[in-house]
Amino acid sequence: MNVRDIDGILKVQTNQMPKDPASENIEVADGKTLQAFAGQQHDAHIASHLMMGMSPLMQANPLGASELQKHILQHIQLKAEEDTEAVLFTDYGSDPDKMISDLQREAMVAIKVAEYMIEMKGTQTELSGEEGGEDPVIALKAQELQQRAEKDQAEIAIKEQGIQVDQARIAQNAQGNEARIQSQQEIAQLRADVARERINQPSKL
Repeated sequence: MNVRDIDGILKVQTNQMPKDPASENIEVADGKTLQAFAGQQHDAHIASHLMMGMSPLMQANPLGASELQKHILQHIQLKAEEDTEAVLFTDYGSDPDKMISDLQREAMVAIKVAEYMIEMKGTQTELSGEEGGEDPVIALKAQELQQRAEKDQAEIAIKEQGIQVDQARIAQNAQGNEARIQSQQEIAQLRADVARERINQPSKL
């Protein structure tokens, strides 16, 4: 795996021995404590334990579920440490201690832990068949856009009403002007008729 000091990493720290994930699932159901080990297939263990955690047996066993969750985190930590060591070996050779500090190494491990936690969440969502909750920021933005659209629609409706009122006022004014012109024309015609009759009357001597 291009990991330096692999013997030290693989050194067993407890009396337990590495087991396959199915055996570990059986043990955690029996209330036993689990131990992860360097060099195991961490992704396979994590997926198997996630599926076990979603089973009715574990959902009815809070202590066992808690132990299983802690065990998954052990695998994530070991995976992050091993992958960091592999990167350091590739970048700096067999003795990266002279090139990178413990703090820098810890920072690299922390970044990988965060990445693998996100991956675990995605795997858990896939295994459960759930779509996953909507991002609250996206939901809030969608709500703001909806409210803005409703506000714009209300403003458009008000403007349309104003336009209709203006159109009605213009039509009313047009009718008034037409009636006034008609009246003026009738008055002018009446005056013309009166003047014509006066002209046509015989003059008195």
